[in-house]
Amino acid sequence: MRSALIAFTLLLCLPATAQDELAVTRAIATAPGLWEPEEALVDGSRPDLMSATHAIEVDYAHKWAEAIGQALHYARLSGKRAGVILIIRKPADYRHVQKVRDNAEHYGLPLDVWTVREG
Repeated sequence: MRSALIAFTLLLCLPATAQDELAVTRAIATAPGLWEPEEALVDGSRPDLMSATHAIEVDYAHKWAEAIGQALHYARLSGKRAGVILIIRKPADYRHVQKVRDNAEHYGLPLDVWTVREG
């Protein structure tokens, strides 16, 4: 399990070459043995990615607030920890990553955040 989390972390450090959220999600999901098959949750919603430990929303950094809400919703329904992967297009986007981290800390949210750079 620990090795899967390490592989996940390393994968997210690699630059993304995709031009949209779906393509980024698909690129991340190709890590063998790390992701579970996509399953609809009891309300019909589908997390962008699921691991053994996390229900994850992938979104552009400027959509940070929406990503928090979706990830928390998926986590509640799946019984997994919430995760957000923010797609960074330009250096200024990192301010949005800090917003997620600050809100998670302030409210004690069980939420992990990672980034991928587009391009």
